[in-house]
Amino acid sequence: MALYLSQARREAVADQINSTILHRTGLPAVSHVELHTRYTSVIWSFLSEMRVKSSSIGLPPGVQLPPCNRQKSGTVAKGTSLKEELDVVPTFDLKQFLDSKP
Repeated sequence: MALYLSQARREAVADQINSTILHRTGLPAVSHVELHTRYTSVIWSFLSEMRVKSSSIGLPPGVQLPPCNRQKSGTVAKGTSLKEELDVVPTFDLKQFLDSKP
């Protein structure tokens, strides 16, 4: 019985109940904000993995790169300079983004 009374199990059941209620009322189970956050995280991670240079993106007016803390990793890819490494699009860190001030 301990398995069924654990906090993780209770949260899973609560999520299932919430999803069912939202589905029956015609509302999406996942908010638009969460979907856009997931999408943004994946896109920025993909751009970073592909080593896309931030100067080549052509950002529209008012759009900025997400904040990043490059000192955390402290790594430079083999065959690249620190300047080239800093020009690569950073990964999207949601916690750091939320903690940053505009």
